[in-house]
Amino acid sequence: MMADRRGASPQRPWTRPALVSALAAVLLHLPVLRYGFVWDDRWLIETNAALRGGAGLGRLLVSDFWAPAGFATGFWRPVVVMSYWFDGRVSNWSPAWFHAVNLAAHAAASAGVAALAIALGAPAGAALAGGLWFAAMPLHVESVAWISGRTDAFCTALFLLALLGDRHARREGRASPGVLPPALLALALLCKETAMVFLPLVAVAEWVERPRDAASSRGRWLAPYAVVTAVWAIAHLGFATTRVTAAGVSPALRWSALTMPPHYLAFLWPWGTHTPAVTLRMPTSALDPDVIVGAIALIAWAVALSLLLRRRSAVAVPVALLGLGLAPVVAVAATAAFVLYAERHFYLASAGAALLLASALAPAMRAPRWRMAAAALAATIVGASAIATWRLLPHWRSDATLFAAMASSGEPNAEAHVSQARILANEGRPAEAFTELATAQAIDQRRPDIFATRGLMFYQRGLWAESVRSIDSALALGARGIEERTTRPLALARLGRLDEARAALEALRAESPASPWVDSAWGQFLLITRRPDEAWPFLERAERYLPGDTDLEFSLGVAGAMTRHLPQAIAALERAVTLSPTHYDAWLMLAAAREEAGDRTGGEQAFDRASALPQARDGRAEALRQQARRRGP
Repeated sequence: MMADRRGASPQRPWTRPALVSALAAVLLHLPVLRYGFVWDDRWLIETNAALRGGAGLGRLLVSDFWAPAGFATGFWRPVVVMSYWFDGRVSNWSPAWFHAVNLAAHAAASAGVAALAIALGAPAGAALAGGLWFAAMPLHVESVAWISGRTDAFCTALFLLALLGDRHARREGRASPGVLPPALLALALLCKETAMVFLPLVAVAEWVERPRDAASSRGRWLAPYAVVTAVWAIAHLGFATTRVTAAGVSPALRWSALTMPPHYLAFLWPWGTHTPAVTLRMPTSALDPDVIVGAIALIAWAVALSLLLRRRSAVAVPVALLGLGLAPVVAVAATAAFVLYAERHFYLASAGAALLLASALAPAMRAPRWRMAAAALAATIVGASAIATWRLLPHWRSDATLFAAMASSGEPNAEAHVSQARILANEGRPAEAFTELATAQAIDQRRPDIFATRGLMFYQRGLWAESVRSIDSALALGARGIEERTTRPLALARLGRLDEARAALEALRAESPASPWVDSAWGQFLLITRRPDEAWPFLERAERYLPGDTDLEFSLGVAGAMTRHLPQAIAALERAVTLSPTHYDAWLMLAAAREEAGDRTGGEQAFDRASALPQARDGRAEALRQQARRRGP
């Protein structure tokens, strides 16, 4: 029972399970403080002009979580968005601070697991084992080391605090849970949708702890949580953009919902493969072995929970949390046309697994002759998990290390190969990039980002028609990323289809007025149509939020040179050639801008670099050099 504290001896502050678990979580994950923004962090934080500028914060708080990137995901997480806004202003957008906040949330969740184990009646040693295992699980690396993964750590920490507060209020004999637990639940829901399982979990705890209470009494206790959940659900429907409808779900996707529980449980194995964005194999029929195993696992969970509830055992709470924590993920696969399959989605459910470990160790920890064996078993599990976590952490240092590790994991990972292709393309290695895309397509032929990335690469190479065709294929497959949607009209403009390009860009400006991608595309369009004075402010604003965009830097340099912003133009062109040393036109523009600014030496050096490139066979570099010399100082 939750109120049972048998076996828990008084502890000094520095040896309490919750405190030790929190400290272990921090110490194990300290390397993340040196890491930068990676992967989705770039969309949600680094290039999010509405977030970083502040003027669009109100709109972000009532929008789909992925609206800044042009996606409609059906997720609404305003507390996480607000935390990004706060972190940026406190730290001047330093990644170290963002990582520190993630680390603090994971430490709080680890402490919550240990504290809840004590409340469930586990002795201090068993509670410590559960808290330390949760702190060290390698499946949590994604949620701790990746800033975008904080949704899970925030949600779980608040969820566990709400549950602890609820059970404390019950033990105190209060007539209602009060204000704090429902408030914490509301915050957890506003971090991630998984917290919707709080109400049935408290119902399980009520059934276990209050065997003599009437149904009406339990109903009154649960009522505040039901109200909070209902209000949140209504708001969520209003603010999150629905991604798909159930009508479009294929049988294979519905069967995949049954295959998910065993795969998620496998994440608990420390020696397994732990890598993000792994592709879940789609079952071929209802008789697929994975479907059968998954169905057996779900039935076993339901039977075990039923038996525990019948006995009113406190172990029912962690068993319920383990299954209920996965319920939203399974429900999405069964009712929507996409599968949420990544270790971060198991974060809340894994708290149930850690509590189960504490419950399993509790009897042995109370028996002197079995205590050492139980401690050794716990040390083995925690130690193996910590070693696996320590080995995984360096993967998250940068995009390059992350995607290289994902691609070499041995698991089918199309997204890793697509991301690798983008990095290679930006490094001026198109042949290798196209090979990576071919590998990704062999894994999943209908991934829209494969065609979108090809379209972006074709645009970079000046193949405008091929770019439009590839991006059209991506859009037909459901792509909604802002990058491909802004590149397509620019390719149309390069093909002379200006009316189509203008209409598409004006629609994007109305839809995403604060997007730096849209500002960049509109500025480049204005430059293509010979309006550099109008283009300059849009390009300058976009450049603040889109570091590493060669086309934007080049366009800004051209507009700056044409509008006599020579120092800014030279700086932008220098960034462009640093990003892309083989950018022939950028070297020519840089040489001309330096000459115009009176820097003859710098101009000659830029002409030398341009003349050394294969494209110099067109004779422009030498012709422009001779023109500059004739003009003289």
